[in-house]
Amino acid sequence: MFEDCLRIADTPAIGEIITDDGEKVTVKREDMLGHRKLQIETRLKMLAKFNPKRYGDKIVHAGDDVNPVVIENNMNVFGELLKNLKMKRQTEE
Repeated sequence: MFEDCLRIADTPAIGEIITDDGEKVTVKREDMLGHRKLQIETRLKMLAKFNPKRYGDKIVHAGDDVNPVVIENNMNVFGELLKNLKMKRQTEE
């Protein structure tokens, strides 16, 4: 599929745009860039569906084997708050 994507990207696909204004028919030849982009994107999405770990978007979830969930418990902060409250109460009395 990667080779297909490269071939599609490197090879222009010439198409015709035909317009008819009632009096005159015009034919314009140009590269079908949008069509080629769609073909490449479809193939890349199919690769991501077939093998999401290898070709899909990188998604990191906390709690998996590589990125375990880390919970930090900092009791010093609570202890300092309690000391400040006690000191404030003592000064008010």
